[in-house]
Amino acid sequence: AAFSLTCCASFWPRRDLDGRHELAATLAEDGYYEAKITHVVVRQGESQETEVHFTIRPGPPSTLKKVQIQGDPAEPPQRLIAISRWRMGRRLTSARLERGLLRIHQYYQKIGRLQAYAHVEKREYDPAHHTETLVLHVQAGPLIKIRVLGAHVSQSNLRTLLPMYTEGVVDEFAL
Repeated sequence: AAFSLTCCASFWPRRDLDGRHELAATLAEDGYYEAKITHVVVRQGESQETEVHFTIRPGPPSTLKKVQIQGDPAEPPQRLIAISRWRMGRRLTSARLERGLLRIHQYYQKIGRLQAYAHVEKREYDPAHHTETLVLHVQAGPLIKIRVLGAHVSQSNLRTLLPMYTEGVVDEFAL
């Protein structure tokens, strides 16, 4: 299926190729690596405005083949993949990717690893099979235990009140 996108801007024809690259990158983030993007430049005579009409043929979407986890996750890779809810054989859109990374981060916070982080190293596309391999770098960070002495404060209140939990940063200022 093809769809059309129309943009209008003054003096834009010199940057229309940059627009194609930006559109291709955005489509690739959602698994459309073989998108065909063409454009037509239509100049308006007296107003010096130019319309650039993009036609996008997204091509077949890629599906997730496997997830490789690098770094020091302190958890089995299969456990982190299950937490992320990424499924092999399904499309990995940018929204699904972000939600999965957030779930991994929340899991680490829940078990007391407040300085943990996970980010995407790369997404490797296999054009022969329309699949991709996701390579993550995960650092579990140290196990941090926070206690309040002298008063009783529930764990749920600690999680809402302390910046270590809300921001995920453990530094002297936060302490």
